Amino acid sequence: MNTLILDRASYSAQGSGKQTLTELDVSFESGQLYVIAGRRNSGKKTVLSLLSGLAVTTSGAVYYNGENLKNMDRDQYRSRLVGIVSRGCNLLPNAKVIDNVLLSMCVSSGLCGRIRGVNRPNREKACALLKRAGVPEEKARKRVETLSAEEIKRVDLACALACDPDILLVNDPASRQDDTGTQSMMDILLTLAHEEDKCVIVTTPSRIAADFADELWGLNAGRLTFIR
Repeated sequence: MNTLILDRASYSAQGSGKQTLTELDVSFESGQLYVIAGRRNSGKKTVLSLLSGLAVTTSGAVYYNGENLKNMDRDQYRSRLVGIVSRGCNLLPNAKVIDNVLLSMCVSSGLCGRIRGVNRPNREKACALLKRAGVPEEKARKRVETLSAEEIKRVDLACALACDPDILLVNDPASRQDDTGTQSMMDILLTLAHEEDKCVIVTTPSRIAADFADELWGLNAGRLTFIR
């Protein structure tokens, strides 16, 4: 079983002197869907940054399977072990949907940028990833910039799954306009946790998304509180 642990983890932005997160203590395990609920600017993105190794603690630590992230190759950790869903921030808007997924596959395999000449099995795998994320087949050759916000989140999820990660970190999967879209996305994430034994950690202000959690935490004023 894979475990990701925040051990009295605190974080202050460099030069600000203001502590954003304070002594977070929580253990995340594979096969579970965790939701961290909080309002805007409560520190949710910073929690994901610590868990992904994009930021490091100013005190305390983050451990993956007993190893301190500060002592790991965090680039390799992100490319091989962690999938990050960040509302399309890492997608190439002018590129086709399938090419974004293929690029993620290349990066995770160490063949950065080598999309040209990708063989048929890899294209089939990319289509399968899009299907798992709930992206309709006819959208695969559309440019990302032509998609709706909800469709972009799903493409981002397909890209995050390219490395078959142990951990999925998801920044607000909720749909602003459609509760059904939120429920559908959370159903997919729950399946990935329960049927594929992934550790799925979601941050969101959405009460609908929170209802899907195996374990629900609240984040307020930089502190985590166990809810259920």
